[in-house]
Amino acid sequence: MWTAMLQPAEFNALWRRLNLGERSLVLNPPDATDADQQAEAELRKRCLIDGDGRTIASLSSALRTLARPTWELDLRWAPEVGAEYRVLVAADNETAAVGSWDRQVIRLAQVQPESMIKRMVDQLGRVSPGHGQSVSVPAAALDRAASGGSAWDIERTLVSGGLSSADASTLIGMFGAKRLRAGQIGAAAWDAGGTRHRAPWVLTVFDTVRGRYVMYERRSMVTVSPVSREQLSLLLTELLDSAHHTAQIPAVHRAVIQTQSPVRDNSPIATSVAGEEQS
Repeated sequence: MWTAMLQPAEFNALWRRLNLGERSLVLNPPDATDADQQAEAELRKRCLIDGDGRTIASLSSALRTLARPTWELDLRWAPEVGAEYRVLVAADNETAAVGSWDRQVIRLAQVQPESMIKRMVDQLGRVSPGHGQSVSVPAAALDRAASGGSAWDIERTLVSGGLSSADASTLIGMFGAKRLRAGQIGAAAWDAGGTRHRAPWVLTVFDTVRGRYVMYERRSMVTVSPVSREQLSLLLTELLDSAHHTAQIPAVHRAVIQTQSPVRDNSPIATSVAGEEQS
């Protein structure tokens, strides 16, 4: 696996040299065109641009894949309060690339397309599945519960929305545990005409002192569940397939993506319902 680490100015200078067009919102560091000359000098010192002024093949390939993929996964992750970590995993039928930005440096890697799901799951680190069990609740009922109140008020709202008392208690327990990390994963695919199509749902992943959980909304139902690496991989496969369906192109073949996946107030429900899909 080929890897490189770039300063934001180096990344931006290379993007312009290769005429890659608009950058992804996930990999979009602050830009200053007057820094290109110095950035290119540093790239030459590191042999990432050769003596003839050409970007080395591996770096050029990784950047082109990130700029013009067939499908992609993107992550916005808050590893701690006040910190943000962004990841873009992009692929076509021949190659794949991973780009990450921690607000300081951009890391690039050229990988195999069949590993793209695993690469995204790896970005989250290893955390055991949380305690509890999968619970699905009507989105409208969850929104009402997110307005706050005591645990009793929240449980009563959830039960009135169709949950059993046991499921409502389980849901409150999953949301109520102390939050450590959280983020959101989305997917997109490009149709034959080159138009980008975003998957109609996203995955919210959150780590607590009780373990890792996932939350997603489909067909007006929100599911919250403990999640293992294997389960997350399967959900990411479904997410990519949803993007392909939206783009009206065949779903990604399983061999290509094999699995080798702000707080509004202090109530436990509202804490985990605040995220919204980003483009």
